[in-house]
Amino acid sequence: MKYKKVLVTGSSGFIGKHLVDELLLQGHRVVGLDICANSSPKKRGYNFLKGRVELKQLQQIPFKPDWIFHCAGGGSVGFAEADPQHDFQMNVGTSIEVLSFARNINPPPRIVYLSSAAVYGNTGSKRHPEKSSARPCSSYGFHKKMAESAFHFYGKRWAIPSVVIRIFSVYGEGLTKQVFWDAARKLRTGKGTFSGTGKETRDFIHIQDVCRFLVCSVKQASTIPPIFNCGWGKAISIRTALTLLAKNLRAKEPKFSGKVREGDPRHLVADSSLAMRIGWRPSVDFHEGIRRYAEWVKRN
Repeated sequence: MKYKKVLVTGSSGFIGKHLVDELLLQGHRVVGLDICANSSPKKRGYNFLKGRVELKQLQQIPFKPDWIFHCAGGGSVGFAEADPQHDFQMNVGTSIEVLSFARNINPPPRIVYLSSAAVYGNTGSKRHPEKSSARPCSSYGFHKKMAESAFHFYGKRWAIPSVVIRIFSVYGEGLTKQVFWDAARKLRTGKGTFSGTGKETRDFIHIQDVCRFLVCSVKQASTIPPIFNCGWGKAISIRTALTLLAKNLRAKEPKFSGKVREGDPRHLVADSSLAMRIGWRPSVDFHEGIRRYAEWVKRN
């Protein structure tokens, strides 16, 4: 494949950082943009710009990108509930800035938008195909759905090709937020009591598999943006997941309060058949992924 000029927003974040590595590994030239400082060592083919995802900042990148991966945005249900206005700007506002930038490039770049399984909400369904109704039950999910609509509108109105990826519960080495990071901290200090019943299920997908799919999906970008789930397709209970993490950390088994946090769906599991039709398969088994994560936690 001929190398591409690629922009990654949110390049200092968990997914963005791993995605940059995957793109460089495949021989592409990459510019990262993030409000947070670049923590990665200098890499051949990679340039970093520190700044907000705003049109005037985007116009400073040193080339016209062939591809844009829009990884920037909020990623916390709790934060979005506490400060919905800020979360709106992080998820919807930055998407409009990226689309406004792409609108002025001829030919327009292909854009991969990182959405979330949170758009499905608490439907009661245990498995979600892309045609499922989007009924978000959190501000975070609502804002992700609004951003998806923006990509659909700009595709129709200004012929900007994009693809929407609804990522399920991504995890892996380097993750310093969300359930496994919080759980590891609690388990290692002996405070292993968690919200919920433990029977809630999630679809855990390793960051290595997510990045491979993101690069694979860019070829599917269209002015009528297709939507793909990115998950393993396996329902794993929170109790099972945290018990496995505790075992790898040599900690006591977790306990659960029985009180479910507002905005958290009971079940979020992907039907990933569409993703597999375009040639992608997840490869990192959950037990292996948790073993790797626990080893990383112990080192850090």
